[in-house]
Amino acid sequence: MDALDRASQLRRGIDRMMVALAGRGVAPGGVCNLRAARTATIRRGRRVERIEAEQLDAVGAAPILKQYLRENALVRPQVAAGVDDPVSAFEATADRYPVFLIRPVLAYHRVARRTEPVVCLHMGTGLVWGTVRMAAVTGVLALVLVGAGCAASEVPRESPAAVTPSSTAAEAEVKLVDVGNGRSVSATCWGSGSPAVIFLHGLIMQGDSDGWAHSPELQQRIAPETTYCEYERVNVGASSKVDGPFAVTDTVADLKGLIQGLGLASPVVLVGGSFGGLVAYTYAGTHPADVAGAVLLDPTLQSEDEIEKSLLPESMWLPYEAWEDTREQIDVLGAYPVAREALAGIPSVPGTIFVTESLEAPDPASAEAFRAGIRQMQADLIAHFDPSATITVDAPHAMLPIVPDEIAAAVIGMVDAAG
Repeated sequence: MDALDRASQLRRGIDRMMVALAGRGVAPGGVCNLRAARTATIRRGRRVERIEAEQLDAVGAAPILKQYLRENALVRPQVAAGVDDPVSAFEATADRYPVFLIRPVLAYHRVARRTEPVVCLHMGTGLVWGTVRMAAVTGVLALVLVGAGCAASEVPRESPAAVTPSSTAAEAEVKLVDVGNGRSVSATCWGSGSPAVIFLHGLIMQGDSDGWAHSPELQQRIAPETTYCEYERVNVGASSKVDGPFAVTDTVADLKGLIQGLGLASPVVLVGGSFGGLVAYTYAGTHPADVAGAVLLDPTLQSEDEIEKSLLPESMWLPYEAWEDTREQIDVLGAYPVAREALAGIPSVPGTIFVTESLEAPDPASAEAFRAGIRQMQADLIAHFDPSATITVDAPHAMLPIVPDEIAAAVIGMVDAAG
């Protein structure tokens, strides 16, 4: 993630930061594992959360460190820079005090589970043993690790080159669009041209900010090329509040109403991340004439419920009441059969699926079969598009901030082909 994108996200207040301190002059304990795997399970009391983590560079970490010291007097002696020093002083020492941007992992990597196995910190390269103390501050999650060191040769990934914000950003207007059936959704569009691109966000979970529904990374890159729109589904932001469980068929109907309400010319290009990917290809199969192409970012897959029942113990199956865990109140379990039925209706339009290089399996006993099943589902899904492409990226499930250039290039290529 480059500095510009990171600044946009911090201003939206959607992200949490993890500060790893190991005492003055001591290499940060265990952060080597977190750098390598970029995932972990953290526990605070009875709360368990699976996270994805990306280490910030010195420019991004410095203001977070300064804020952390301002709000936590007890740790100030551990950091070389002082609370009254300029941000540049924190940049000079940021390599000694790593700061990670963290986000929750959904499912095995998509939907929150109530029976997830718990370890203190598990990074894929081994357990990190030591004393862990966690303290919540405003927008910052502080993780103090004492223990295993990190080899000097292991360094964070380089950040992509910065981009210039779209000149259309100031012209954007938030609209409350009547989508029919007594519902309205909040939408924002930038730029001009056809086909328009619509971003479909992943599931917004309880406790998540509305910012999860937006992608400044895509807006900055796509709006200069064509019309780019984002919207908040029901129960998010200023959109209508409805009781759950909310059917995915109604979500698809809302998207149809949005396209008409915004006056966008059909067909459009859909970009969907996680559950938004399921909405995108379900829409394509339900309203094929409306879609010029789809870019799916590690989408929720059409038969995840079936692979769970065939390979996982019942205690790990997604329960019906999982909709209660989402702010959107969407019937996640009921979405799978609807998505499967829609596949046959997907038109012969371009489709690109971005998939993660590594796949996490929830049960070691069936890990190999589970990973193979997920890969097969990904292949089966994208095969319904023509032409189709699969792009494997070294990024976590929440990949947009990590590989925005690659994703935007795929989208713009689809726009150019349709034009």
